[in-house]
Amino acid sequence: MKTKKTFYPQINVIKAIASFSVTAVHFRNRIETSIPESVINNKLTLFFSTNYALFIFAVPLFLLTTGFLSVHKSINFKNVINIIKIYLLYLFMAFSSHSLMVLTNTRDSIGWIQMLTRALNFSLISGWYIELYIALALLIPFLNVLIKNLSKREFKILIITLLMSVSFPAFVNANPDFSVLHLPNYWEIIYPIVYYFIGAYIRLYHETIIIKNSTLFLIYTCSVLYIIQLLYRHASPYTKAFEGYYPSIINILLASSFFFLLFKNVNKSNYLCDIIAKYTLSTYIMAYPIDKILYPHFINILVPTSNLIIASPFIVIISFVVTLISGIFLYEIFNYIWEHLEKNIKNPLFF
Repeated sequence: MKTKKTFYPQINVIKAIASFSVTAVHFRNRIETSIPESVINNKLTLFFSTNYALFIFAVPLFLLTTGFLSVHKSINFKNVINIIKIYLLYLFMAFSSHSLMVLTNTRDSIGWIQMLTRALNFSLISGWYIELYIALALLIPFLNVLIKNLSKREFKILIITLLMSVSFPAFVNANPDFSVLHLPNYWEIIYPIVYYFIGAYIRLYHETIIIKNSTLFLIYTCSVLYIIQLLYRHASPYTKAFEGYYPSIINILLASSFFFLLFKNVNKSNYLCDIIAKYTLSTYIMAYPIDKILYPHFINILVPTSNLIIASPFIVIISFVVTLISGIFLYEIFNYIWEHLEKNIKNPLFF
């Protein structure tokens, strides 16, 4: 399978939206449980449910993009070096973020041994996505061997099979409306591979996929509205992932329809999106520590809660800008060190 060098400007737009959505969906996580249950009314429940439904596709969009961009990758040592770089980037940013939180009195200081241990097990700062990504990156060349040897029809059947065995059970089992049912859901954890395959399928066969824009928009809108009403009806009082979270078929429909809708209709680069897309990983890593630093101050602003809905767009934008700037700053420092090592250490590992 030959590597194609085609540049798709819409992918950077999608990555930029996904990056912003990480910060936006965190708003509910950081604010909602800080509000006493006694003051959560129907208006706030609807607001938080809408926030969740509109921005929960952040991680799915990244996984779809990974499938789209990586379907032609083969087994080679360069991929291993890239994985090592990502791992070291996480460690560097974890140490830097922890130090920043200690300096801002957001976290207590700990010893170097404990700090190193927590960084290595991805708990110094939130590192679950890095764990996910590293394992997926190791598997990608082998997943691509499978894809290469499947016909279009076989590939489609594989995706449908995964949806039925992974995504449909995740949706049914989490949904209170289907509480009398329980489907086998042991394999829910492989949902990143489901998104990867869908992204890869779009890359390979997008020219032959005949779906109208109106149909894609309808799927996206119906998915959002379904999640909103589901969370609103069952919030007690805080919203939860009653639709089944990332593995759920409803979130796959939401993210995939949005991805393909943008892919079909965006045809030129956007300078701001190109910049954001370059730093999505470092921005993602910095989302947790920046939230921890900023949100205690935001919560004070949001009392009384009548200020919450009006202030939320400004809070999300401020958080995202600070996260992006810090992500760019730390990434460039790390990248300078990495490039310096590549140039000066005479070791085959770096060439």
